[in-house]
Amino acid sequence: MKKVAVAWILLILSFTLISCDDAKEEIKPRNSVKTTAKVEEKPQEITVEEVMKNIEVESKSIETFSVDSIFLNKLKFGNESEKVKLKTTTKLHRSPLSFQQQGTYQRNEDEQEEFEMYYNDQKFRIRSNDDWSELPKDQLEVFMETYNITENPINQLDLLNENLNDVKLNQSDQEYTLSLTLANPRVKGYIEEKVKDYVTPSEEEGIEIDSMQVKEFVVEMTIDQESYFPKKVKHYISVSLGIDGEKIHMIQNNENVYEDYNEVEEMETMINS
Repeated sequence: MKKVAVAWILLILSFTLISCDDAKEEIKPRNSVKTTAKVEEKPQEITVEEVMKNIEVESKSIETFSVDSIFLNKLKFGNESEKVKLKTTTKLHRSPLSFQQQGTYQRNEDEQEEFEMYYNDQKFRIRSNDDWSELPKDQLEVFMETYNITENPINQLDLLNENLNDVKLNQSDQEYTLSLTLANPRVKGYIEEKVKDYVTPSEEEGIEIDSMQVKEFVVEMTIDQESYFPKKVKHYISVSLGIDGEKIHMIQNNENVYEDYNEVEEMETMINS
């Protein structure tokens, strides 16, 4: 039980990912035109710093957006393994924060479960299959901090800015692609801090943080050249650590496709419908 609990804690704080061997799945934008534009590595007409600055400036006009997400998690410990697949469609208002999310959840080969979430400044309702509940207020702050990091593409800029010298820029006729691959020490230090924030002292016993190895951590953001709005954000992380003398290996994969900027209807209407 401790292994699964710790894995979910790491799941929350590791940002998540996309494109790992047999866990690979691609999201197709719902209302986009397929492009065959080929990304070419060539001398850039614009720098990483300039692209980042333009994203920051233009993103101030973003009030609403929608995002289609696929999240895949693979966990191995000893002879046991866990697979989790989460697919969601979210409509979101940034200020004040409110959202509607619908999705499916599947663990291993179990039957797929449906769920919905509705949030505004007055309530947070969750439906799992046919059962409705409200998230207790003492859990809301932690959840919303995590949700804000993973669902809002603009928040990815902090991570890229902090590692600006390592960000690579490619461009096609219509898009810029920013990519970042981090080495083990920086990611490991970040995860260590978050584990201490989220894990109780009793849960921390047996977790061999010093044995943690971040084998790969990749972030990729695709930007529209005209609007400088994010179109797609991908994350991938492969991490292993020891728990109670046993090695656990986890791969997380996430892809978010963003659309409908400033076109999402009033959230109150959706929540009350």
